[in-house]
Amino acid sequence: MAEWASLRAKVIALKGIPLSLFGYSLIRAWISLLYANPALSEGGQGMGSQLLFDMAFVGASVAMALGARHLTPLNDKPVALGASALAMASAVLLQSAAAAFPAASALTIAAAVLAGVGTAVAIMVWLELFCCLNPLRTVIYLLLGTVAGVLLTFLLEGFREGYLTGVLAVCPAISMLMARSAYRNLDAADAPSAPPRILTPWRVYAVMALYELINGLYLGGFADASRVLVGNHSTVATLLASGALFVVAYLASDRFDFTKLYRSPMIIMICGIVFVPLFGFHAGVVGAFIVSVSSTAFGLLVTLFLCDIAKRLNVSAVWLFGWQEVGFLFRDAGALLGEGVREASTFGSFTGPVLSVAGVALVVAFTLLLLPRKEVSVRWGVGILLALNEKGAEVGEGSEAARVDRACDELAALRNLSPREAEVLKLLAQGKSLTVVADELFIAKGTAKAHTRHIYEKVGVNSRQELFDVLKINPRP
Repeated sequence: MAEWASLRAKVIALKGIPLSLFGYSLIRAWISLLYANPALSEGGQGMGSQLLFDMAFVGASVAMALGARHLTPLNDKPVALGASALAMASAVLLQSAAAAFPAASALTIAAAVLAGVGTAVAIMVWLELFCCLNPLRTVIYLLLGTVAGVLLTFLLEGFREGYLTGVLAVCPAISMLMARSAYRNLDAADAPSAPPRILTPWRVYAVMALYELINGLYLGGFADASRVLVGNHSTVATLLASGALFVVAYLASDRFDFTKLYRSPMIIMICGIVFVPLFGFHAGVVGAFIVSVSSTAFGLLVTLFLCDIAKRLNVSAVWLFGWQEVGFLFRDAGALLGEGVREASTFGSFTGPVLSVAGVALVVAFTLLLLPRKEVSVRWGVGILLALNEKGAEVGEGSEAARVDRACDELAALRNLSPREAEVLKLLAQGKSLTVVADELFIAKGTAKAHTRHIYEKVGVNSRQELFDVLKINPRP
């Protein structure tokens, strides 16, 4: 009965989702309809135009990451939001003109560049907003926003071209207004205050780049014929991955633990690469679909991971997501590489099996070696609490001091710390210096330093900041 009550509470809680959620969905649908899986008349698009859009998108994202200290918070800069909406609307009009005048390639180029830059800002605005929310709302808004984006894409694809052009021209402005409204209505506790830190989970980026590369290898041959299934961005694969992940993370458990889920896409991708061909679907749409689901699921998990550490460790969201977007270029590279390998038939009839073996080896090696459990749970301390009470309200964890105290007790028990080491750990977690620790415990500073060294060895960290990351805290002296 308690489980049914909890499930019912979670379903009831979904009724409180604000309309601003769909602002993120508008941007996702916009990208899909104009570039990822274009519904407008192509007018000189194709792989070249999409690649140009991706390059502009990634270039703008990296530029924002490099200037993250000056741009944060991006939501607090109305000029940036307005410029993004204007650039995206202009891109729609230029692309429509390019369809009417196919010979004017400059229009297509200008549209792709404006669209890439404007979209980069818009996506960063929404991701930065998600990072301000508590973990429960981040999961709801991001995953359901992705699902709604796919459904909205499918709906708008049925519009006549003239109407669709008008809708796409106004969508960015509506989305930015929604983001601005949501940001201004943030609770005081959620709004960013202290200057953000700069940390880089490069191992996560490396694994994500590999997943995108393999996804591109499979998409190259089937995105045109079956774009609704396996095309980029808003497809059935995206709908399945985001929907399933939402059910697991929100409805099926009170504890969404990234460390238990982040390897699941590896198993799904291996099935797409190996097991499907064994049953006669060699490198077919089914295999490409499974690989696409895997890559999309991993990308969503990475986004939730980055939102978690941005919120908990006060890391700049613009910095984290700016570098994450580089992974999309690997998908394009994979598509080009896949086409070249298939045309060249480098290994003759063994080309398919060789690629499958190489793909499986790389996926397993990258996932297990670059993302061991220690890297995720100890280095970054990822684990998102999604608890609701019977009325569907979010459950707090008590005061911050009490939460830190519990975290120290749990870590001391897990790592077999001595009673004195546990006392030192709690004082360190409060941000106190070794001098203060020694004074409060009436011990010599050298003794406090020795206890600290023993704690580091038992926990498996090398610095106080890494210890804070394990405890999932960001204390200030």
